[in-house]
Amino acid sequence: MSEKLSKLNKISRYQPEPEVLIRDFLRKQSVEFLVEQLINQIQRDDILFRNLYLKAERASGVLEDVTSFRKAIDHAARIDDFIGWREAGDFASGLHEIVNSLEELLSPTSAVDLVDLAEYFIVRLDKSLESVDDSNGEVGEVLRRLESLHLEACKLAKPEPLELAERLFHYEMIMSFDSFYDSLNKYQDVFGENGCAHYRVLAEKQWEQIKPVNADDKNRTPDNGRRFRITKIMETLANMSGDINALVAIKSRDLSMPYHYLTIAEIFQKAGQTEQALEWAERGLKEFPDRQDNRVRDFLASEYIKCERTAEAEQLIWAQFEEKPELGQFCKLHDLGKKLGNWTTLRERAISSLETAVVLKANTITRWHPKPTSPDWSQRIEIAIWENDLETAWQFSQMGDCNRSTMLSLAEKLEKHQTNNAASLYCKIIPTIVDETNNQAYKEGVRYLEKLGGIFRSLNKTEELAKFVESLRIRFKAKRNFIKLLDEFSRGL
Repeated sequence: MSEKLSKLNKISRYQPEPEVLIRDFLRKQSVEFLVEQLINQIQRDDILFRNLYLKAERASGVLEDVTSFRKAIDHAARIDDFIGWREAGDFASGLHEIVNSLEELLSPTSAVDLVDLAEYFIVRLDKSLESVDDSNGEVGEVLRRLESLHLEACKLAKPEPLELAERLFHYEMIMSFDSFYDSLNKYQDVFGENGCAHYRVLAEKQWEQIKPVNADDKNRTPDNGRRFRITKIMETLANMSGDINALVAIKSRDLSMPYHYLTIAEIFQKAGQTEQALEWAERGLKEFPDRQDNRVRDFLASEYIKCERTAEAEQLIWAQFEEKPELGQFCKLHDLGKKLGNWTTLRERAISSLETAVVLKANTITRWHPKPTSPDWSQRIEIAIWENDLETAWQFSQMGDCNRSTMLSLAEKLEKHQTNNAASLYCKIIPTIVDETNNQAYKEGVRYLEKLGGIFRSLNKTEELAKFVESLRIRFKAKRNFIKLLDEFSRGL
Protein backbone atom coordinates (compact mmCIF):
# COMPACT_ATOMS: atom_id res chain seq x y z
CA MET A 1 0.00 0.00 0.00
CA SER A 2 2.80 2.40 0.92
CA GLU A 3 4.54 1.68 -2.43
CA LYS A 4 1.37 2.66 -4.34
CA LEU A 5 1.09 5.92 -2.38
CA SER A 6 4.74 6.66 -3.07
CA LYS A 7 4.20 6.18 -6.82
CA LEU A 8 1.10 8.41 -6.75
CA ASN A 9 3.06 11.12 -4.93
CA LYS A 10 5.81 10.95 -7.54
CA ILE A 11 3.24 11.29 -10.33
CA SER A 12 1.54 14.24 -8.63
CA ARG A 13 4.88 16.03 -8.27
CA TYR A 14 5.30 15.94 -12.05
CA GLN A 15 1.68 16.90 -12.79
CA PRO A 16 1.54 19.92 -15.17
CA GLU A 17 0.11 23.22 -13.95
CA PRO A 18 -3.70 23.52 -14.30
CA GLU A 19 -3.34 26.29 -16.92
CA VAL A 20 -1.05 24.07 -19.02
CA LEU A 21 -3.50 21.18 -18.82
CA ILE A 22 -6.40 23.41 -19.85
CA ARG A 23 -4.46 24.88 -22.80
CA ASP A 24 -3.55 21.41 -24.06
CA PHE A 25 -7.15 20.32 -23.68
CA LEU A 26 -8.57 23.32 -25.54
CA ARG A 27 -6.17 22.95 -28.45
CA LYS A 28 -7.66 19.50 -29.11
CA GLN A 29 -11.29 20.68 -29.12
CA SER A 30 -13.42 21.69 -32.07
CA VAL A 31 -14.21 25.33 -32.90
CA GLU A 32 -17.89 24.68 -32.14
CA PHE A 33 -17.04 23.50 -28.62
CA LEU A 34 -14.86 26.54 -27.93
CA VAL A 35 -17.50 28.94 -29.24
CA GLU A 36 -20.14 27.33 -27.06
CA GLN A 37 -17.92 27.65 -23.98
CA LEU A 38 -17.31 31.36 -24.67
CA ILE A 39 -21.01 32.01 -25.27
CA ASN A 40 -21.80 30.43 -21.91
CA GLN A 41 -19.12 32.52 -20.22
CA ILE A 42 -20.14 35.90 -21.68
CA GLN A 43 -23.63 35.40 -20.30
CA ARG A 44 -22.04 35.61 -16.83
CA ASP A 45 -19.19 38.06 -17.56
CA ASP A 46 -20.38 41.49 -18.64
CA ILE A 47 -16.84 42.79 -19.27
CA LEU A 48 -15.97 39.87 -21.56
CA PHE A 49 -19.31 40.30 -23.34
CA ARG A 50 -18.67 44.00 -24.10
CA ASN A 51 -15.12 43.31 -25.22
CA LEU A 52 -16.05 40.50 -27.62
CA TYR A 53 -19.15 42.30 -28.86
CA LEU A 54 -17.06 45.36 -29.72
CA LYS A 55 -14.52 43.24 -31.60
CA ALA A 56 -17.31 41.37 -33.40
CA GLU A 57 -19.04 44.58 -34.51
CA ARG A 58 -15.80 46.03 -35.83
CA ALA A 59 -14.90 42.81 -37.66
CA SER A 60 -18.35 42.45 -39.22
CA GLY A 61 -18.36 45.95 -40.70
CA VAL A 62 -21.99 46.37 -39.68
CA LEU A 63 -21.20 49.69 -37.98
CA GLU A 64 -18.37 52.18 -38.22
CA ASP A 65 -15.68 52.03 -35.54
CA VAL A 66 -16.61 55.36 -33.99
CA THR A 67 -20.28 54.43 -33.60
CA SER A 68 -19.44 51.04 -32.12
CA PHE A 69 -16.95 52.47 -29.69
CA ARG A 70 -19.26 55.26 -28.53
CA LYS A 71 -21.91 52.68 -27.71
CA ALA A 72 -19.38 50.59 -25.81
CA ILE A 73 -18.08 53.64 -23.93
CA ASP A 74 -21.60 54.71 -22.96
CA HIS A 75 -22.39 51.21 -21.73
CA ALA A 76 -19.15 50.81 -19.75
CA ALA A 77 -19.29 54.29 -18.15
CA ARG A 78 -22.99 54.21 -17.29
CA ILE A 79 -23.67 54.33 -13.54
CA ASP A 80 -27.13 53.61 -12.18
CA ASP A 81 -26.21 54.01 -8.53
CA PHE A 82 -23.27 55.27 -6.48
CA ILE A 83 -20.22 52.98 -6.73
CA GLY A 84 -18.35 52.49 -3.45
CA TRP A 85 -14.60 51.98 -3.22
CA ARG A 86 -15.00 48.21 -2.97
CA GLU A 87 -16.81 48.06 -6.32
CA ALA A 88 -14.67 50.71 -8.04
CA GLY A 89 -12.08 48.13 -9.08
CA ASP A 90 -14.63 46.04 -11.00
CA PHE A 91 -15.99 49.20 -12.64
CA ALA A 92 -12.47 50.22 -13.64
CA SER A 93 -11.75 46.76 -15.10
CA GLY A 94 -14.55 47.18 -17.61
CA LEU A 95 -13.24 50.60 -18.56
CA HIS A 96 -9.69 49.27 -19.00
CA GLU A 97 -11.02 46.71 -21.51
CA ILE A 98 -12.44 49.50 -23.66
CA VAL A 99 -9.11 51.37 -23.47
CA ASN A 100 -7.33 48.17 -24.53
CA SER A 101 -9.54 48.05 -27.62
CA LEU A 102 -9.04 51.74 -28.32
CA GLU A 103 -5.27 51.22 -28.32
CA GLU A 104 -5.75 49.11 -31.46
CA LEU A 105 -6.73 52.32 -33.26
CA LEU A 106 -3.36 53.97 -32.57
CA SER A 107 -2.17 53.98 -36.18
CA PRO A 108 -1.86 56.66 -38.89
CA THR A 109 -5.04 55.44 -40.62
CA SER A 110 -7.33 55.53 -37.54
CA ALA A 111 -5.66 58.09 -35.26
CA VAL A 112 -8.20 60.78 -36.22
CA ASP A 113 -11.03 58.60 -34.93
CA LEU A 114 -9.02 57.78 -31.82
CA VAL A 115 -8.62 61.48 -30.97
CA ASP A 116 -12.39 61.92 -31.10
CA LEU A 117 -13.11 58.73 -29.13
CA ALA A 118 -10.53 59.40 -26.41
CA GLU A 119 -11.96 62.89 -25.85
CA TYR A 120 -15.48 61.49 -25.76
CA PHE A 121 -14.45 58.81 -23.26
CA ILE A 122 -12.61 61.29 -21.01
CA VAL A 123 -15.56 63.70 -20.90
CA ARG A 124 -17.97 60.83 -20.23
CA LEU A 125 -15.79 59.41 -17.49
CA ASP A 126 -15.24 62.80 -15.85
CA LYS A 127 -18.99 63.00 -15.27
CA SER A 128 -19.22 59.39 -14.10
CA LEU A 129 -16.53 59.91 -11.45
CA GLU A 130 -18.92 62.15 -9.54
CA SER A 131 -20.75 58.95 -8.60
CA VAL A 132 -17.69 56.85 -7.75
CA ASP A 133 -15.62 56.57 -4.57
CA ASP A 134 -12.26 56.28 -6.30
CA SER A 135 -10.18 56.35 -3.10
CA ASN A 136 -7.76 53.79 -4.53
CA GLY A 137 -7.35 55.72 -7.78
CA GLU A 138 -8.43 52.80 -9.97
CA VAL A 139 -10.76 54.80 -12.19
CA GLY A 140 -8.31 57.69 -12.17
CA GLU A 141 -5.75 55.33 -13.69
CA VAL A 142 -8.14 54.76 -16.61
CA LEU A 143 -8.26 58.52 -17.13
CA ARG A 144 -4.46 58.75 -17.12
CA ARG A 145 -4.29 56.00 -19.78
CA LEU A 146 -6.85 57.79 -21.91
CA GLU A 147 -5.01 61.10 -21.63
CA SER A 148 -1.75 59.47 -22.69
CA LEU A 149 -3.52 57.68 -25.56
CA HIS A 150 -5.14 60.95 -26.69
CA LEU A 151 -1.78 62.72 -26.80
CA GLU A 152 -0.18 59.93 -28.83
CA ALA A 153 -3.15 59.92 -31.22
CA CYS A 154 -2.84 63.69 -31.69
CA LYS A 155 0.84 63.32 -32.59
CA LEU A 156 -0.14 60.86 -35.33
CA ALA A 157 -3.33 62.54 -36.54
CA LYS A 158 -2.03 66.14 -36.41
CA PRO A 159 -5.50 67.70 -35.91
CA GLU A 160 -6.19 71.32 -36.85
CA PRO A 161 -4.15 73.15 -34.15
CA LEU A 162 -6.49 76.07 -33.42
CA GLU A 163 -9.51 73.80 -33.02
CA LEU A 164 -7.57 71.37 -30.81
CA ALA A 165 -6.20 74.23 -28.65
CA GLU A 166 -9.71 75.61 -28.19
CA ARG A 167 -11.18 72.23 -27.22
CA LEU A 168 -8.43 71.38 -24.75
CA PHE A 169 -8.54 74.83 -23.16
CA HIS A 170 -12.29 74.39 -22.70
CA TYR A 171 -11.83 70.93 -21.17
CA GLU A 172 -9.08 72.12 -18.85
CA MET A 173 -11.33 74.87 -17.54
CA ILE A 174 -14.44 72.75 -16.90
CA MET A 175 -13.27 69.22 -16.01
CA SER A 176 -13.97 68.30 -12.40
CA PHE A 177 -11.12 65.80 -12.07
CA ASP A 178 -8.31 67.72 -13.80
CA SER A 179 -8.35 65.85 -17.09
CA PHE A 180 -6.21 67.65 -19.70
CA TYR A 181 -4.49 69.50 -16.83
CA ASP A 182 -1.40 71.42 -18.02
CA SER A 183 -2.34 70.71 -21.64
CA LEU A 184 -0.30 73.64 -22.99
CA ASN A 185 2.91 72.03 -21.73
CA LYS A 186 1.92 68.56 -22.89
CA TYR A 187 0.55 69.51 -26.31
CA GLN A 188 2.74 72.46 -27.31
CA ASP A 189 4.46 70.43 -30.04
CA VAL A 190 1.07 69.35 -31.40
CA PHE A 191 -0.36 72.88 -31.16
CA GLY A 192 2.57 74.40 -32.94
CA GLU A 193 3.20 78.12 -32.90
CA ASN A 194 -0.29 79.05 -34.11
CA GLY A 195 -2.08 76.74 -31.66
CA CYS A 196 -0.05 77.99 -28.70
CA ALA A 197 -0.77 81.60 -29.69
CA HIS A 198 -4.50 80.86 -29.91
CA TYR A 199 -4.37 79.10 -26.53
CA ARG A 200 -2.75 82.21 -25.05
CA VAL A 201 -5.48 84.46 -26.48
CA LEU A 202 -8.18 82.24 -24.96
CA ALA A 203 -6.41 82.22 -21.58
CA GLU A 204 -5.87 85.97 -21.49
CA LYS A 205 -9.52 86.57 -22.28
CA GLN A 206 -10.53 84.45 -19.29
CA TRP A 207 -7.83 86.03 -17.13
CA GLU A 208 -9.30 89.49 -17.67
CA GLN A 209 -12.39 88.36 -15.74
CA ILE A 210 -10.36 87.42 -12.64
CA LYS A 211 -10.37 90.26 -10.12
CA PRO A 212 -7.49 90.89 -7.70
CA VAL A 213 -8.02 89.79 -4.09
CA ASN A 214 -6.19 90.93 -0.98
CA ALA A 215 -6.01 90.13 2.72
CA ASP A 216 -9.63 91.18 3.22
CA ASP A 217 -10.89 88.72 0.56
CA LYS A 218 -13.48 91.29 -0.49
CA ASN A 219 -13.39 90.36 -4.16
CA ARG A 220 -13.09 86.59 -3.86
CA THR A 221 -15.79 84.75 -5.75
CA PRO A 222 -17.14 81.30 -4.82
CA ASP A 223 -15.82 79.87 -8.12
CA ASN A 224 -12.35 79.12 -6.74
CA GLY A 225 -11.94 76.08 -9.02
CA ARG A 226 -12.16 78.21 -12.14
CA ARG A 227 -9.83 80.79 -10.65
CA PHE A 228 -7.30 78.13 -9.72
CA ARG A 229 -7.30 76.61 -13.22
CA ILE A 230 -6.88 79.83 -15.15
CA THR A 231 -4.19 80.98 -12.71
CA LYS A 232 -2.19 77.80 -13.31
CA ILE A 233 -2.58 78.24 -17.07
CA MET A 234 -1.34 81.83 -16.90
CA GLU A 235 1.59 80.77 -14.73
CA THR A 236 2.50 78.13 -17.32
CA LEU A 237 2.47 80.78 -20.05
CA ALA A 238 4.68 83.06 -17.97
CA ASN A 239 7.12 80.24 -17.16
CA MET A 240 7.35 79.27 -20.82
CA SER A 241 8.24 82.85 -21.73
CA GLY A 242 10.74 83.13 -18.85
CA ASP A 243 9.25 86.51 -17.88
CA ILE A 244 9.67 86.85 -14.09
CA ASN A 245 7.71 90.10 -13.92
CA ALA A 246 4.78 88.54 -15.77
CA LEU A 247 4.79 85.59 -13.34
CA VAL A 248 4.86 87.97 -10.35
CA ALA A 249 2.00 89.98 -11.83
CA ILE A 250 -0.07 86.80 -12.17
CA LYS A 251 0.62 85.67 -8.62
CA SER A 252 -0.08 89.18 -7.34
CA ARG A 253 -3.67 88.83 -8.53
CA ASP A 254 -4.33 86.79 -5.36
CA LEU A 255 -2.72 88.15 -2.19
CA SER A 256 -5.35 86.78 0.17
CA MET A 257 -2.89 84.60 2.15
CA PRO A 258 0.59 85.13 3.62
CA TYR A 259 1.85 82.10 1.70
CA HIS A 260 1.07 83.80 -1.61
CA TYR A 261 3.57 86.52 -0.73
CA LEU A 262 6.10 83.81 0.01
CA THR A 263 5.68 82.21 -3.44
CA ILE A 264 6.53 85.57 -5.00
CA ALA A 265 9.50 86.02 -2.65
CA GLU A 266 10.79 82.61 -3.73
CA ILE A 267 10.59 83.62 -7.39
CA PHE A 268 12.84 86.61 -6.72
CA GLN A 269 15.12 84.52 -4.50
CA LYS A 270 15.59 81.98 -7.29
CA ALA A 271 16.40 84.83 -9.68
CA GLY A 272 19.03 86.15 -7.26
CA GLN A 273 17.07 89.31 -6.50
CA THR A 274 17.45 89.26 -2.72
CA GLU A 275 16.06 92.71 -1.96
CA GLN A 276 12.79 92.04 -3.78
CA ALA A 277 12.54 88.61 -2.11
CA LEU A 278 12.91 90.16 1.35
CA GLU A 279 10.45 92.93 0.51
CA TRP A 280 7.70 90.51 -0.53
CA ALA A 281 8.23 88.18 2.43
CA GLU A 282 8.17 91.11 4.85
CA ARG A 283 4.94 92.31 3.26
CA GLY A 284 3.51 88.83 3.85
CA LEU A 285 4.07 89.32 7.60
CA LYS A 286 2.94 92.93 7.72
CA GLU A 287 -0.35 92.40 5.86
CA PHE A 288 -1.47 89.61 8.20
CA PRO A 289 -0.65 90.66 11.78
CA ASP A 290 -3.25 88.25 13.19
CA ARG A 291 -2.68 85.43 10.69
CA GLN A 292 1.03 84.73 10.56
CA ASP A 293 2.43 81.91 8.44
CA ASN A 294 5.49 80.19 9.88
CA ARG A 295 6.72 79.32 6.39
CA VAL A 296 7.09 83.04 5.72
CA ARG A 297 8.87 83.51 9.05
CA ASP A 298 11.24 80.63 8.34
CA PHE A 299 12.06 82.02 4.91
CA LEU A 300 12.79 85.44 6.34
CA ALA A 301 14.86 84.04 9.21
CA SER A 302 17.00 82.12 6.74
CA GLU A 303 17.50 85.20 4.56
CA TYR A 304 18.22 87.41 7.58
CA ILE A 305 21.00 85.06 8.68
CA LYS A 306 22.56 85.34 5.22
CA CYS A 307 22.40 89.13 5.58
CA GLU A 308 23.83 88.92 9.14
CA ARG A 309 20.60 90.29 10.60
CA THR A 310 20.79 87.62 13.30
CA ALA A 311 18.74 89.42 15.96
CA GLU A 312 15.77 89.66 13.58
CA ALA A 313 16.15 86.00 12.62
CA GLU A 314 16.16 84.96 16.28
CA GLN A 315 13.10 87.10 16.97
CA LEU A 316 11.11 85.35 14.20
CA ILE A 317 11.97 81.83 15.39
CA TRP A 318 11.44 82.74 19.03
CA ALA A 319 7.96 84.13 18.23
CA GLN A 320 6.98 80.72 16.86
CA PHE A 321 8.14 78.93 20.00
CA GLU A 322 6.39 81.45 22.23
CA GLU A 323 3.11 80.99 20.38
CA LYS A 324 3.38 77.20 20.37
CA PRO A 325 6.00 75.92 22.83
CA GLU A 326 6.36 72.39 21.50
CA LEU A 327 9.09 70.09 20.27
CA GLY A 328 8.96 71.13 16.61
CA GLN A 329 9.53 74.80 17.44
CA PHE A 330 12.16 73.86 20.04
CA CYS A 331 14.09 72.04 17.32
CA LYS A 332 13.97 75.17 15.16
CA LEU A 333 15.44 77.14 18.05
CA HIS A 334 18.10 74.45 18.44
CA ASP A 335 19.14 74.68 14.79
CA LEU A 336 19.23 78.48 14.96
CA GLY A 337 21.18 78.50 18.22
CA LYS A 338 23.78 76.13 16.80
CA LYS A 339 24.22 78.38 13.77
CA LEU A 340 24.52 81.52 15.89
CA GLY A 341 26.63 79.89 18.62
CA ASN A 342 24.26 80.82 21.44
CA TRP A 343 22.33 77.57 21.90
CA THR A 344 23.04 77.19 25.63
CA THR A 345 21.59 80.62 26.42
CA LEU A 346 18.70 80.20 24.01
CA ARG A 347 17.87 76.74 25.41
CA GLU A 348 17.74 77.97 29.01
CA ARG A 349 15.43 80.78 27.97
CA ALA A 350 13.16 78.38 26.05
CA ILE A 351 12.95 75.81 28.85
CA SER A 352 12.22 78.50 31.42
CA SER A 353 9.55 80.04 29.21
CA LEU A 354 7.88 76.67 28.59
CA GLU A 355 7.82 75.63 32.26
CA THR A 356 6.45 79.04 33.31
CA ALA A 357 3.74 78.85 30.63
CA VAL A 358 2.66 75.36 31.76
CA VAL A 359 2.32 76.39 35.41
CA LEU A 360 0.54 79.62 34.49
CA LYS A 361 -1.96 77.79 32.30
CA ALA A 362 -2.69 75.24 35.02
CA ASN A 363 -3.37 77.99 37.58
CA THR A 364 -5.43 80.22 35.28
CA ILE A 365 -9.12 80.28 36.17
CA THR A 366 -11.58 80.76 33.32
CA ARG A 367 -15.23 80.14 32.61
CA TRP A 368 -14.37 76.64 31.39
CA HIS A 369 -11.74 75.99 34.11
CA PRO A 370 -13.24 77.36 37.34
CA LYS A 371 -10.39 76.03 39.47
CA PRO A 372 -6.67 75.29 39.05
CA THR A 373 -5.78 72.08 37.24
CA SER A 374 -2.83 69.74 37.24
CA PRO A 375 -0.07 71.00 34.92
CA ASP A 376 0.30 69.20 31.59
CA TRP A 377 3.99 68.47 31.07
CA SER A 378 3.62 66.66 27.74
CA GLN A 379 5.70 69.14 25.76
CA ARG A 380 8.41 69.35 28.42
CA ILE A 381 8.68 65.55 28.52
CA GLU A 382 8.85 65.34 24.71
CA ILE A 383 11.75 67.78 24.71
CA ALA A 384 13.53 65.82 27.46
CA ILE A 385 13.09 62.58 25.47
CA TRP A 386 14.43 64.31 22.33
CA GLU A 387 17.45 65.45 24.34
CA ASN A 388 17.81 61.87 25.64
CA ASP A 389 17.46 63.21 29.19
CA LEU A 390 15.30 60.35 30.47
CA GLU A 391 15.81 61.21 34.12
CA THR A 392 14.27 64.65 33.64
CA ALA A 393 11.49 63.18 31.52
CA TRP A 394 10.68 60.69 34.28
CA GLN A 395 10.66 63.39 36.94
CA PHE A 396 8.18 65.54 35.01
CA SER A 397 5.97 62.52 34.33
CA GLN A 398 5.47 62.31 38.11
CA MET A 399 4.71 66.01 38.57
CA GLY A 400 1.44 66.34 36.67
CA ASP A 401 -0.40 65.21 33.55
CA CYS A 402 0.96 63.99 30.24
CA ASN A 403 -0.71 62.79 27.05
CA ARG A 404 -0.75 59.06 26.47
CA SER A 405 1.42 58.93 23.33
CA THR A 406 4.23 60.79 25.09
CA MET A 407 3.90 58.56 28.17
CA LEU A 408 4.15 55.47 25.96
CA SER A 409 7.23 56.87 24.22
CA LEU A 410 8.84 57.47 27.58
CA ALA A 411 7.90 54.02 28.89
CA GLU A 412 9.49 52.35 25.85
CA LYS A 413 12.66 54.43 26.30
CA LEU A 414 12.87 53.50 30.00
CA GLU A 415 12.45 49.74 29.46
CA LYS A 416 16.17 49.11 28.98
CA HIS A 417 17.80 51.01 31.85
CA GLN A 418 14.97 52.10 34.18
CA THR A 419 12.81 49.01 34.11
CA ASN A 420 10.88 49.69 37.31
CA ASN A 421 9.93 53.16 36.09
CA ALA A 422 8.81 51.74 32.75
CA ALA A 423 6.59 49.21 34.55
CA SER A 424 5.11 52.00 36.67
CA LEU A 425 4.17 53.97 33.57
CA TYR A 426 2.60 50.96 31.82
CA CYS A 427 0.50 50.27 34.94
CA LYS A 428 -0.74 53.84 34.72
CA ILE A 429 -1.37 53.83 30.97
CA ILE A 430 -3.08 50.47 30.39
CA PRO A 431 -6.32 51.28 32.29
CA THR A 432 -6.72 54.54 30.34
CA ILE A 433 -6.56 52.56 27.10
CA VAL A 434 -9.14 49.99 28.19
CA ASP A 435 -11.41 52.81 29.37
CA GLU A 436 -12.05 53.73 25.72
CA THR A 437 -14.48 50.80 25.45
CA ASN A 438 -13.90 49.39 21.98
CA ASN A 439 -12.37 46.16 20.76
CA GLN A 440 -9.36 47.88 19.21
CA ALA A 441 -8.57 49.56 22.52
CA TYR A 442 -8.92 46.23 24.34
CA LYS A 443 -6.39 44.63 21.97
CA GLU A 444 -4.01 47.55 22.40
CA GLY A 445 -4.36 47.34 26.18
CA VAL A 446 -3.49 43.64 26.18
CA ARG A 447 -0.55 44.28 23.85
CA TYR A 448 0.97 46.66 26.40
CA LEU A 449 0.02 44.25 29.16
CA GLU A 450 2.20 41.65 27.43
CA LYS A 451 5.09 44.12 27.45
CA LEU A 452 4.44 44.78 31.12
CA GLY A 453 4.39 41.03 31.74
CA GLY A 454 7.79 40.67 30.17
CA ILE A 455 9.16 43.43 32.40
CA PHE A 456 7.69 41.95 35.61
CA ARG A 457 9.01 38.50 34.75
CA SER A 458 12.49 39.90 34.11
CA LEU A 459 12.32 41.49 37.58
CA ASN A 460 10.97 38.30 39.18
CA LYS A 461 7.80 40.16 40.16
CA THR A 462 5.21 37.69 38.91
CA GLU A 463 3.05 38.22 42.00
CA GLU A 464 2.81 41.94 41.26
CA LEU A 465 1.83 41.10 37.69
CA ALA A 466 -0.92 38.76 38.94
CA LYS A 467 -2.20 41.45 41.31
CA PHE A 468 -2.30 44.03 38.50
CA VAL A 469 -4.15 41.64 36.19
CA GLU A 470 -6.67 40.93 38.94
CA SER A 471 -7.18 44.67 39.51
CA LEU A 472 -7.97 45.04 35.79
CA ARG A 473 -10.41 42.12 35.98
CA ILE A 474 -12.28 43.74 38.88
CA ARG A 475 -12.25 47.25 37.43
CA PHE A 476 -13.40 46.23 33.95
CA LYS A 477 -15.55 43.21 34.74
CA ALA A 478 -18.45 44.70 32.73
CA LYS A 479 -16.34 44.79 29.54
CA ARG A 480 -16.87 41.20 28.44
CA ASN A 481 -14.74 41.36 25.28
CA PHE A 482 -11.82 42.73 27.25
CA ILE A 483 -12.23 40.05 29.94
CA LYS A 484 -12.03 37.36 27.23
CA LEU A 485 -8.71 38.77 26.06
CA LEU A 486 -7.56 39.07 29.66
CA ASP A 487 -8.42 35.42 30.26
CA GLU A 488 -6.31 34.39 27.28
CA PHE A 489 -3.42 36.45 28.62
CA SER A 490 -3.82 34.97 32.13
CA ARG A 491 -3.57 31.41 30.80
CA GLY A 492 0.00 32.19 29.76
CA LEU A 493 1.07 33.32 33.23
